[in-house]
Amino acid sequence: MDKDGNRPIQPSAYTLVNQLIDNELSKDRCIVINQFKQNYFRRYFNILSGSDREYLVKRFLFPECTVNDLLNKKTLNECECIQEATAWHFGFEQEVHLEMADSAHDNFQEMLTVLS
Repeated sequence: MDKDGNRPIQPSAYTLVNQLIDNELSKDRCIVINQFKQNYFRRYFNILSGSDREYLVKRFLFPECTVNDLLNKKTLNECECIQEATAWHFGFEQEVHLEMADSAHDNFQEMLTVLS
């Protein structure tokens, strides 16, 4: 009984089983997607030099270490490419990325290209 004296309504066993099956399928799909991403990131990570790999590990374990903006941008760009490849591979909706230029005219042309 709840605080108002009402008896709580229990979902049927079929509903509970269906929810558990859906959760299991969702979990399995998430595992497959993350394995796909991990595979591509490992490929990227393995082509880096030893010092770059060491920097990335230290950068994210010890945030107060020195900053290598070029490698950070390169790695972020690779992560975005992996996200895009994942979306294409699994049929997800694509995110639109705009890089703003210094010129308002160029920005406007870029937006028109995306919208057309």
